[in-house]
Amino acid sequence: MKARTDISVSCRIDSGPVTTATGREAQTILALSNAGSKGITSLETFKAGWAVRLGAYVFDLKRMGFAITTTREPHARYTLACSVQILEVTGAAAKDIVAAC
Repeated sequence: MKARTDISVSCRIDSGPVTTATGREAQTILALSNAGSKGITSLETFKAGWAVRLGAYVFDLKRMGFAITTTREPHARYTLACSVQILEVTGAAAKDIVAAC
């Protein structure tokens, strides 16, 4: 398992105000955004080596205002149910993290 990351993502939800997510929540929003309608599961992100607690990261993002739907499968599948415009990705390993998502 990789160490917690210092990534930060600034984005706009449904043409609203700019929201900033950091750490694993930032990585999760990038993964959700990149996955599109396919969504992501905890098994997929765990195998990728980073999201041990994907459900917790999704919970945090929902509290921040992101609309995320959950479909029940053997592992919950999460998809964005809102429009998210990624404005800026920063942090020491931002390039590596964006590529991994």
